[in-house]
Amino acid sequence: MTGYVLLIILALALPVWLMRDGQFLNGNHRSAEPSAAPVTVTLWAQQSNDGRQAGLLRSVEEFNHSQTGIRIVPYFYREDLYKSKLKVALASGKMPDLFYVWFGRSFEHNMVASGRVADLTDWIDGHPDFRGRFEPGALERGMYDGRIYGVPHSVYHMTIWYNKKLFLDNGLAPPVTWEDLIEAVKTLKESGVVPIAVAGKERWPLLNWFAYLSNRIGGSEPFERAVRGEGDFTDPSFVEAALKMRELVENEAFLPGFSGMTWLEAEEAFLDGGAAMYLQGDWSAEKYLKHENIGFFRFPDLGGEGELTHYYGGYGAGWAIARNGNVDAALQVLDFLLSPTEWARFVAANTAPSPAVNRLVLLSDTPGPVLEYLRYVQTDATGYFGYYDQELDPGRAQLLMDAILKLVHEPEMTREDIVELLGEIR
Repeated sequence: MTGYVLLIILALALPVWLMRDGQFLNGNHRSAEPSAAPVTVTLWAQQSNDGRQAGLLRSVEEFNHSQTGIRIVPYFYREDLYKSKLKVALASGKMPDLFYVWFGRSFEHNMVASGRVADLTDWIDGHPDFRGRFEPGALERGMYDGRIYGVPHSVYHMTIWYNKKLFLDNGLAPPVTWEDLIEAVKTLKESGVVPIAVAGKERWPLLNWFAYLSNRIGGSEPFERAVRGEGDFTDPSFVEAALKMRELVENEAFLPGFSGMTWLEAEEAFLDGGAAMYLQGDWSAEKYLKHENIGFFRFPDLGGEGELTHYYGGYGAGWAIARNGNVDAALQVLDFLLSPTEWARFVAANTAPSPAVNRLVLLSDTPGPVLEYLRYVQTDATGYFGYYDQELDPGRAQLLMDAILKLVHEPEMTREDIVELLGEIR
């Protein structure tokens, strides 16, 4: 029995096994190449075990079959392992050629300032067809000091997903205002239904709530001031957002035991009917919309400065290329992955809207619920605000997530306690 357990642990610790032409690849070994081997481009991405990974793998296979000069060797890692491996690669300088990243101050601090990523500006300027594929403003997410170091692959939206049957059984409609949401929480609790699934182990799912609340209350400017160091988290918008988080805690809105749950465990509980609502990005929309009882609505209105049609997320993630890697070959791979045909296939496979100019061009086999969602969100969203933990420098990002975790676990907290807690994020 011990041997079986060890085998399982070892299997989980490794990236996804891939097979091509009878050769197996994993995160530690590569198949032997003949002396006249093509140029190898290593590609790192998160293991998702859903349409995102499957869609990307299809593109990789298509590219590898399309020519003989370059071969993509992909590696997929669990989210926690992926971030750890990127840190090790950054420290050692042994970076993958092409890799998935999150844009923001952390990317600028860890990768751009360190000189680990390639400057893509001249290549993009020399390929107007490539630049023309992006919507206005999309390429700015990977731009620092006027130079482009990364390009977005998808445009994501944090959305509240809900169980339509549980809502119908309790006479509820999707909340439009914060007051509506709190009333829905109370009604569901009275019926013995857990209102909200959320995960506390990784902390960022809790941060999603805080980010939306503070933006709806104060708009984007308070956070932008904090990022620039011209303000801090004692701004009234953050304090009020913290009080709203406390309101959820005091109404026992969250899934019991949420603090020890991973986001995948919280997601599973929601999909199994163990909670009525779940705030999550639409990178998992394809998985949710397979369930006929799952619907969606935008984050509610709090009567503040924030725009109701501004979504948390946006062009927050994409691709970067290592400066000391096979840059030219990696650029050819990137050009292929972000070609209109491959982008359309990716969107159809996983419901993640692309930053391409013509976002509504989808394959005919896109499932009806998926197409309905894509059309809704692509017309509803008029703006975005970025992930707080990526927009901040790494030190303050950790302090903010620690503060949110403490915020939802302290038995009692006064406004003064909250101001003191948020004031420590410096």
